[in-house]
Amino acid sequence: MEGTITMHFTEKTPRLDHEDPIIYAARVMCDEISKGKLTAKSIRNVMTWASKKSDREMKDLSLRVLEKRINEIKAPLLARIAELELLYSASVPRSVAEEERQRAAEAMRNRIAVKEMEFGCVPNDWSEAIFDTPLPSPKFTRTKPADWDKKELAKHN
Repeated sequence: MEGTITMHFTEKTPRLDHEDPIIYAARVMCDEISKGKLTAKSIRNVMTWASKKSDREMKDLSLRVLEKRINEIKAPLLARIAELELLYSASVPRSVAEEERQRAAEAMRNRIAVKEMEFGCVPNDWSEAIFDTPLPSPKFTRTKPADWDKKELAKHN
């Protein structure tokens, strides 16, 4: 027995594609029984291998199932996040929008007043009346009147 090399049972009897490890172990033991070479050591080796292999495959399978389920849950969430990021990138803060609105109103008022001036630079009653026209009240931001309390303010924000 010095020169003989013993082969592992997986090399002697290859496992079929998608064959369950327990069924493979039973097939290997049946082959060993038919050859008359079944020993306690070979049974222990096959059963240990089958147990470890089935545990590993179950872990792999459960991880794949979990990853698939997580990806199913994440897909619509990631799509919604991308949609919201696109909307957010195109949005402007209220204070900035209000400042621009007030600047635009002031620029329109000044342009009209300058057009109404005599010879483009001499003020008259019309141009003065236009200059005195108040700017529109804030639309996007609210100012807090002195008599409001926090609850009232919360209703408006």
